[in-house]
Amino acid sequence: QQSKVNISKIPIFLRSNQYFHPPADLATPLIMIGPGTGVAPFIGFIQHRQIQRTQAGLSLEDVGESWLLFGCRHRQRDFLFQTELEQFVHTGTLSRLLVSFSRDQDQSPDQSPDQSPDQSPDAPRYVQDNIRLHGKDLLRLIEERGACVYVCGDAKNMARNVQETFVELLKQHKGLDQKDAEVYMMRLRLDR
Repeated sequence: QQSKVNISKIPIFLRSNQYFHPPADLATPLIMIGPGTGVAPFIGFIQHRQIQRTQAGLSLEDVGESWLLFGCRHRQRDFLFQTELEQFVHTGTLSRLLVSFSRDQDQSPDQSPDQSPDQSPDAPRYVQDNIRLHGKDLLRLIEERGACVYVCGDAKNMARNVQETFVELLKQHKGLDQKDAEVYMMRLRLDR
């Protein structure tokens, strides 16, 4: 007796993004913002940069800074690629690793084993908080060193919030009004 197997076809489409790749010039700083699984492509960026630097025989001083702003809910459960990221920091391939854990502050260490012992109530909860906290340095990298900024994550909410946070920084540190700050951001996007 033969059983019937239903075969369903699922359409899959490849979509290329010609702009989402690390810059060819290793001297260009990278600012990578990837909460949750958005960190995954940046692991590739960092590995690629490390291999390029090694193959070219360059020192860390010859390569632009690499910053990663990573956020997730809980340090103990959701800190994807933690070991790899800490190793990249240790070797100097990643200049700065700025992490935020949005739910760890919600409970005291007595209430949850997921609470990190070094997580203070005023620690950054979201990547936007780390952007604000390090805004002056991030703007310096962008303006003075031509850093490329990459955002990978929830396009509906997080990317919009990151955009708004950079507008806030421009208003605060450069004295721009809302419209000029938005135009400045649009110019950066158009210039890639």
